[in-house]
Amino acid sequence: MNKYLQRAAWSVSRRWRTGAGASRGLSAFLLVLLMAGCAHNQPAPAPEPPGLKALVYKEIADPVRAEKVLVLMRQTTAGINALKETNQRVQQEIVKLNADYNAMPEQFRKQQAYAGEARRRLRQEILDAYFQIKALTTPQEWEALSRSDRESLKEFIKKTEVPEEELNAPPSPGSQTPPQGSTGVVREGGMI
Repeated sequence: MNKYLQRAAWSVSRRWRTGAGASRGLSAFLLVLLMAGCAHNQPAPAPEPPGLKALVYKEIADPVRAEKVLVLMRQTTAGINALKETNQRVQQEIVKLNADYNAMPEQFRKQQAYAGEARRRLRQEILDAYFQIKALTTPQEWEALSRSDRESLKEFIKKTEVPEEELNAPPSPGSQTPPQGSTGVVREGGMI
């Protein structure tokens, strides 16, 4: 679990136990959970993947277009990195506010508004650069340039995929999973 998330959870649970600031603590905790889902502690991508420049110049014969595509790819990577940094920075601010007993709801709202606006703006910049790249390339060039992204996606799916035999396996004898079609209500020792 993320260390900031742990601190926030501890602070919220402490406030609930003492009865102080439950509503502020709950809203802060929910915001931290939201931010944690968006800002995992993943390493930022390199400014330019190795071999990218060679690939772009290999696939796009026109050097002017190739250079424009490289600039836009760098902008996309910079936007992704800025988005991650913004999420982490806001998460840290929320944790600080949550630790301050005297923090006012307006301070939390201000951070939420800042985070929402920054994410919206950065996502739009990333999408604009993406579609500009696509507009500068032919379908064949796009296919070649996006091959590594498709391969990365396939690898991710393989890593996160649940094997079919696990999905279709019958529930174990001691499990609490109700049979299909059952309401899950237990009456007189059995599920109906």
